[in-house]
Amino acid sequence: MKKSCLGVSLLVFLAALSCLGAKVEMPKELKVCFGESVGVNAFYNGAGPFQFGIVELDRNGKELKRTLKRYVGRNMPDNRTFVAVIQNPATVKVKALYVMGKGSTIRLHHIKFSHLSKEMTRLYSVKENRKLWFERTKGVNLIAGKKLSFSPSTKSYPLTYKGGTDETDLTDGKFGRDDDQIWFDGRAVAWSDLRLNLSIIADLGKVERVEKTVIRLVGGKFNTVNRFSVFPPVLEAWVSKDGKNYYLARRLTLLGEAEKADSDWKTLYYLPQTTDRTWPSYVYPFELTIQADARYVVIRSPKQHYMATDEMAVIRAEKKSAAYNSAYKGDAVPLFHTTAILSPYYTKFYVAKGIYLPNLLRMDDKRVNRSKPFSYELDLPAGVKMYDDPNPPWPAFTRIKQGFRTEKGRNIWRFGIKSPNMQAYDTYLKYGIGPFYFKAEGKVPAGDMYAVFRTLDGDKVLYSKRLPLEILQIKEVPVLKHINVGPAFFFERYLITWPEFFKSMRAIGFNTMRFDYLSPQSEERYANFYREGVKNGFRFRGQMSCAACVELYAARDKVDVKSLYCYGADGKPVSRRMCPSYRGKYFLKVLDILRTNSLKYPMEFISFDEEAWCHYRSGDAFTKCVRCDAFRKSKNMTWKDFVPWVQADYNSEFYKAVKHGKKTPTVGYYNVHPGHIIGNSTVGPVPFNGFNLLYPKYCDELQPSIYSPNTPLVHLSVRNAFDYVQYRPEKVQVWLSAGVGAYAANEYGRHSMYQVLEALMNGATGIQYYYYQSFVSPRDYAYVAEALRLVAPYEDIFMKGSMPAFAGSNKALLYTARTYKNRTLVLVGNYGSFRSAATVLPIKGKVTDLENGRKYTANGSFRCSIPADSCRFFLVEK
Repeated sequence: MKKSCLGVSLLVFLAALSCLGAKVEMPKELKVCFGESVGVNAFYNGAGPFQFGIVELDRNGKELKRTLKRYVGRNMPDNRTFVAVIQNPATVKVKALYVMGKGSTIRLHHIKFSHLSKEMTRLYSVKENRKLWFERTKGVNLIAGKKLSFSPSTKSYPLTYKGGTDETDLTDGKFGRDDDQIWFDGRAVAWSDLRLNLSIIADLGKVERVEKTVIRLVGGKFNTVNRFSVFPPVLEAWVSKDGKNYYLARRLTLLGEAEKADSDWKTLYYLPQTTDRTWPSYVYPFELTIQADARYVVIRSPKQHYMATDEMAVIRAEKKSAAYNSAYKGDAVPLFHTTAILSPYYTKFYVAKGIYLPNLLRMDDKRVNRSKPFSYELDLPAGVKMYDDPNPPWPAFTRIKQGFRTEKGRNIWRFGIKSPNMQAYDTYLKYGIGPFYFKAEGKVPAGDMYAVFRTLDGDKVLYSKRLPLEILQIKEVPVLKHINVGPAFFFERYLITWPEFFKSMRAIGFNTMRFDYLSPQSEERYANFYREGVKNGFRFRGQMSCAACVELYAARDKVDVKSLYCYGADGKPVSRRMCPSYRGKYFLKVLDILRTNSLKYPMEFISFDEEAWCHYRSGDAFTKCVRCDAFRKSKNMTWKDFVPWVQADYNSEFYKAVKHGKKTPTVGYYNVHPGHIIGNSTVGPVPFNGFNLLYPKYCDELQPSIYSPNTPLVHLSVRNAFDYVQYRPEKVQVWLSAGVGAYAANEYGRHSMYQVLEALMNGATGIQYYYYQSFVSPRDYAYVAEALRLVAPYEDIFMKGSMPAFAGSNKALLYTARTYKNRTLVLVGNYGSFRSAATVLPIKGKVTDLENGRKYTANGSFRCSIPADSCRFFLVEK
């Protein structure tokens, strides 16, 4: 075999890996044909240059050609994939080839290759996608060389903002990187922002005839850590003649794989996105037909806060269709303005009947002088009461009460905003203004069922928005005896100021309260909250971050917390994270507080939120740390053994500290479950927090977390955990989000309800909700309450029932069955779809649809229809 100019041959490289103790997963030879495409993937960590690829062989095994790609490792786990096209008719098979450069410390874990379909070849091919771009941008590009503007600013992502050329990067005719990872490229534009509604604004200079807009966006991977690699769930094109009133010209909604046949690229689109992290992302030229006169053209992604692009075009219309300018028949929307607009998160304003539930509001402040004080008003019918909080929880500066009046049978509350600084103001605008606690009392006339939200400069109205009001009748959930559901990271400062709190919690079915008795920031009034909760029959779950508190107690004593971090031979920190080998004064102090307060405040459950080492390079700091190295040597361990062991050992001490007294809690660790693996450059992938060593000795329950409206992911994650604990539901506790999601990124809608059903049906008996600001409306609590009310009569099935193999005739749907004695619960999901789906279920007996109460009889097969993006929940009695 020939040697590469980079260094050693494949045989020498593999020998070197063997000496390092690495196990390389090698693929078998792959049979190929002329014109076929092969996807080649390598997973590695370490540093230095190396090459990988394929060797083409003829029938006699003679080498015909090498196709190699050069990469440089940067001391972090990485996946690299490229596409090779077989262009020699004599090639009949390929073999893998790796070549490591001089001085390289790369540790290779696997190489994989596989055949690619014609469709995937076209999508992954940089050449083909760029060819498609040129085809779609034929004609006059009205923005060539022009400056664009962005909302929000692209400064939030410095890797592409570098050089300050974003304004012209999309119109200069220059593409980004050939490997499609354009989010690293200064020639591209990208956002990484918690706010939604990412927009690109093109000013054509005058009203022009516009045919379409085309934009290259990166995507192709789903549920990936790298969120730039997800195609937009929704992509829109808006037009305007005056720059004030904008009209929707085109909206594309992303389909799932099961419905890709419905893709028409007019309203619905489909592009394949793999969940396999070994496959690359790719760039695709989206084409949005406009056919309208416009001076301003906007491309907008309203449900995404990560996006990357490297080119955009607006093509002049040479012909006018019969539907030309139909966009202007729709409603005008002030996409961009210079005022302050207050509104709820949803298109209706919701208030609960008889119980106080919070509302959070959006404040879209685009005033020229944003530091100038202003005020806002909430205008509601007299039958709606607001709790007048004398001590509103932080940040109180967003709702300083200025007055109250009644006009024409309506209540009008006025508040002001007085920010300590613009940075604090901007930060909390992202998470909503509030909370405001309302409840409806008495009857509200039909003509009064609306709410008005105004912003004012003195007495001058800046903006007024009127929306329908809906009063929710939330039927109280029966008391749950075994299932535990409650708020996580609903900080005590909110809970203790929530009026009639325990009454509201009882009504919506929350029966387990969170409490942090470890943090030095806790106050005596929080202890009163604990005592009142116990008196009212609520369970408590301690939610604590011990590693964070080790730092907090050190900081209170004015100790340099860097001394608690991993440090090198020069005494300087090598990370900003707690050293897992630190067992000093403040570690022992935390253990002592845990022991004392676990007796003072007995808990039914405890969740330790230990995320100090969740970063993929955490182990790198350990291996560079003097303290860790000494500890490792004292245990006579290799780094491979030590990295997971030291994390588990650190966490186990907290477990032991609370496991004493008459009442010992069930203990789990946030996001610790068999599916959570992290990697590092030195030892490769390891279980998060040393899961395999924690459970079951120092961990009583698994706690997967799913903060996404992707309901099938809840089904899969909880089922995996349930299988792992051998079908013991008391050992599965799941973290969910709801409302607008943990990061205010998505509207869950009824998926807040569906996820409760999927979690409980697939093996969890506990749900913790993260976090307070995700529940922006009483509607969000109502969906959760609706699900809990459905499952409340069947706790015995969840706790004692089996989970038999079960499926219907339609394989595209999700199925779960739980059986106990003569009763079976059946859940069938059709999530993410845009149309209903029929299926035949293999069931026999009396069937009740638990949502609407309708009854049926099944004689071995039961045909039913599942609505689009919904589910059916049945009780079957023999």
